[in-house]
Amino acid sequence: TKMIEMFLFVLFDLVELPTYKTKPDVKDCEHVLGFFCEELIRKKVYSFSKDEFVNTLNTFCKEKLLYLEIIIVFDVLLQNRIIVSWGDKFRFKAAYWVYYFAANQMHANVNIKLKNFLGTKS
Repeated sequence: TKMIEMFLFVLFDLVELPTYKTKPDVKDCEHVLGFFCEELIRKKVYSFSKDEFVNTLNTFCKEKLLYLEIIIVFDVLLQNRIIVSWGDKFRFKAAYWVYYFAANQMHANVNIKLKNFLGTKS
């Protein structure tokens, strides 16, 4: 996981953005992506539209009082092929991204129980 953290740091902190865009914080990105991936796993749906991604995470950021330009997060993920086009939608190129972000969400939120997270009974 440390290697993935360093890779994300390079993507979100060291990549040059146009001056009119604000650089997203890597920890905030991991947090919102963790929420998004948690939702994907809970719904058992792994493809999404750009609008679903942006609207879901903008709502989450408002609720959590985070200022993050979600469209930049989407663009960085797309440009670096972490998410890829899948027909008329998008999805994470590799399952480990979904599980990495979801695991960060579970680690940060102690109220999430694994059995509830995966939708299993008992």
